[in-house]
Amino acid sequence: RYAMGEAHFRAAEKAFIESLQIKPDFEESALALYDLYSARAEKKRALKLLESFQDQFGPRKSVAYQLGQYY
Repeated sequence: RYAMGEAHFRAAEKAFIESLQIKPDFEESALALYDLYSARAEKKRALKLLESFQDQFGPRKSVAYQLGQYY
């Protein structure tokens, strides 16, 4: 089961990263990727993703909310 879950995680991660490559300011993809990283206890990676997103595209309410939840 773990291997199957890991494969699904990698596939989802790849899809969200590709989405952000196509449309870098698509906050729904950034938030979904943040959720994936958070679910895997990769908090530093998740935080870096949202901080970078905010730096590049300015403040977004939903991204700021997630950052606020982290702190």
